[in-house]
Amino acid sequence: MAETIEILDRTPTIRPDNEVVDAYAELAAECRRIGHGLQAREHTGDRWVAACAIAKRLDLLAGDAIYQGAPNLVVHS
Repeated sequence: MAETIEILDRTPTIRPDNEVVDAYAELAAECRRIGHGLQAREHTGDRWVAACAIAKRLDLLAGDAIYQGAPNLVVHS
């Protein structure tokens, strides 16, 4: 357990600052508008992941197809 905590402590994280919250709200609204799958309730966590990438202008590396075609998100799988 201590080793896992040590690894997590060294892993960069993105905090939910105003940029991330704004990106989340915009992403949620746009996904609803265009009917993208990220709008679904079961993808709330996925929306937060996408919003972090969008807010910080980062590409997202993900194997989950739900991110494909998400507005303003650059995805690599």
